Order: sequence, then structure tokens, then C-alpha cells
Amino acid sequence: MVDHTIVHSEIPTDDVEKLGNFYSGLFVWKTEKMPSPMEYWGIETVPVDEKRMTTHADVNSGMIKKQNPEHKPENYIAVESIKESVRKIDALGGSSRS
Repeated sequence: MVDHTIVHSEIPTDDVEKLGNFYSGLFVWKTEKMPSPMEYWGIETVPVDEKRMTTHADVNSGMIKKQNPEHKPENYIAVESIKESVRKIDALGGSSRS
């Protein structure tokens, strides 16, 4: 059974480096530019092991250069089955389509 908790989040921003410095100064979070073709930075809110997995229950995040003005933050939630979760979303009146 999965905990159905947020496992990752992404924060879009116009200035990734500036926001990373802000979070580092405010919360003492570690921010690091990731090897990626897009401008993407990881945010460590809690320690990670050598495989970059959190060492205790919590969520680390990322920041990404905004792709367009409507680019919104995204949260990723652990589920047992995407297919079953989409079925439940639709049954509850939500929309599984973006």
C-alpha cells in the first residue's frame, strides 16, 4: 500500500538561480543546478543518500524555468495504479485531462 503522499514538487520561475538563492537564504535549503538540457535546479529540503533519495520521510523538490506565463507549480503524488487513479478522478467529477 502506498501512502498517497506528495513525493516531489516543481516550482516554475522566471529566474531559477535567483529563487534558488532566496530559498537557500531563507530556509537554508540546498539548491543545485541539475545536468539537464532545460534550466532545472534540485531543491534539497532534507538530506539525501548517495542515490539522492531522502533519508527520512519528507519531500524534496525542483525549480524549473517557466515554459510559458501559465506554467503552474506541479505536485507528484505516489499511487498504486495510474489507471485506477484516473478512473477515480473521472468518477469523482474531476478531469484527468490537462
